[in-house]
Amino acid sequence: MVGRGLTGPKGWGRKSGQSGESDPSFEGDIGDMPEGQDHQAATPSVAISLYGPFAVRALANDEDLTPRPHKSRAVLALLALSPDFRRTRRWIEERLWSDRAPQQAAGSLRQALVDLRKSLGPCGDIIEADREWVSLTKTAVQIEAASEGAGELLEGISVRDPAFQRWLDSVRRPQAVGGMLPAAHFAGLAAAFPAAELEAEPIVISCGTANLPGTSGGIVAEIIASRIGEEISDHVTACTVTQRPSGAAGQNGAAQGGPVADLDVTCNVIEDNGICLAFIKVVHVASGRVLFAKDCRFVGTATSLVGSEALIGAAFEASEKTVAKVPHVLGLSRMATKSAALGQLALHKMFSFDEAQLSQADRLMEQAYEVEGNAVHLAWRGLLQMVKAIELSQAQRPELHDMAQSLTNYAMESKNGNSTVKALVSQTRAMLFGDAVAAGQAAAQALEANPRNPFALQAMAVAKMLAGEGEQAYQMSALGRSYASRSTFRHWWDAHHATVCVATGRVDEAIRAAEAAAFGAPSLRPAYRYLLSLYAHRGELDRAALMQTHLEKLEPGFTLDRMIEDPDYPVRTLRKTGLLKALKKLQ
Repeated sequence: MVGRGLTGPKGWGRKSGQSGESDPSFEGDIGDMPEGQDHQAATPSVAISLYGPFAVRALANDEDLTPRPHKSRAVLALLALSPDFRRTRRWIEERLWSDRAPQQAAGSLRQALVDLRKSLGPCGDIIEADREWVSLTKTAVQIEAASEGAGELLEGISVRDPAFQRWLDSVRRPQAVGGMLPAAHFAGLAAAFPAAELEAEPIVISCGTANLPGTSGGIVAEIIASRIGEEISDHVTACTVTQRPSGAAGQNGAAQGGPVADLDVTCNVIEDNGICLAFIKVVHVASGRVLFAKDCRFVGTATSLVGSEALIGAAFEASEKTVAKVPHVLGLSRMATKSAALGQLALHKMFSFDEAQLSQADRLMEQAYEVEGNAVHLAWRGLLQMVKAIELSQAQRPELHDMAQSLTNYAMESKNGNSTVKALVSQTRAMLFGDAVAAGQAAAQALEANPRNPFALQAMAVAKMLAGEGEQAYQMSALGRSYASRSTFRHWWDAHHATVCVATGRVDEAIRAAEAAAFGAPSLRPAYRYLLSLYAHRGELDRAALMQTHLEKLEPGFTLDRMIEDPDYPVRTLRKTGLLKALKKLQ
């Protein structure tokens, strides 16, 4: 399975059901086109010359449209040399106004976009922007390929900002004979600058078994190995999965005439006297290093393995741990491995639930997306906005809501939107926007793509909760938590399961799940809120008081009065079930 570039967005700056009315706070920005209007041109209307003197011309009449302000030219250059002709506002601001405060830099970019559109005249609508992103309409822009002797890349752009100079130096590094960028780069723009030195080759995964073909054990083993390969490719963009012929154990693809595999995923199954053994192994082909190995024993036949919770969990564990090790064994010379490294670091920071690290995680996910355009990083960023919006003050929420809306919309419209992408989007739409219909639809698509995905099961559980279907939510949550029981981030499923258990009256199980979540992530505030209320409900006031102390350390300004009385405090399920009343025992 190969996932490469993204298609251009349509309406991804608007909330579902929102009209095309413009946002006065972003005067001059696009992203507010009337419903049903496609503002992408069918044929190119503007040509941009990047080698020699930087120039922009209208294709219809050859009119020179080159902006006079150098920073306006720089904005165009930054976008023209970016994946999918798009960057976040903050990314551009950090390269053109790095010496200014974020608010001042944002204002400068807004003015630069207004000036740029004026310079482009009737072609000004090739600039698209919303609160988060700025882009060029891909179908309206033609990048003119360089010819020998054309000159240096981006001549005639003079911006003194040192951050821009560093970027410019990086893109001027020799890329081919004579220092010229290959024309193929401009045809697809698959390579992201300033990561021009990175290779775009996909990670190749060979999936197979040593079991004899056509046997029940062989078929089951191939299914399990393929599942692992598919789940790895949910998290690593452009991950190609090749099916190695059964009985070819140890072959890496090259011997069969196909691409050379980076990773070899095998599952072998043995049946003996009613006992079935499945052995899963993931190997880095070049070094022979074993990245994951696990055996699972069952009573029954090979065919019963396919739906086994333990084996499904082992497959998820194998994929998660393999993705974490990919940057270490394959290095950072590829887009896929570098983005995976950034994404993994972001997840560890995010799932710590430490307030300071959440912002770092957001920036890392943004960088991961910029390297190669994997939609999963957009979806994770959307979820991060949800986490921050729920935990941070009311004044910060509108901006986070808008950003989450843009990120999730674009993630869903991406070509490489997979089961995990749809699951993360579903959860954001449920928990941040309270949209049960949209959340349910996205969760259903996620489960259709992979019915065993713990993220998808959790997303459906959240959607069912929002729709008032508590028992179905509990079943989905319990199953997803079981599949993710050996995940590095299992406290994520523990915390959500505690919520479902509270809503469905399973107090003891809710306490066990919340305790597990607090143990896995000591900064996870929701776990302590649940334990505080549940311990008080059971009359264990000493333990409840300890949870209160934890919250006072984690959450500046925390008080029992606020938790009980403030309707905006994030304890909706506890409030709805009446469990907050027990806190009065501590006052």
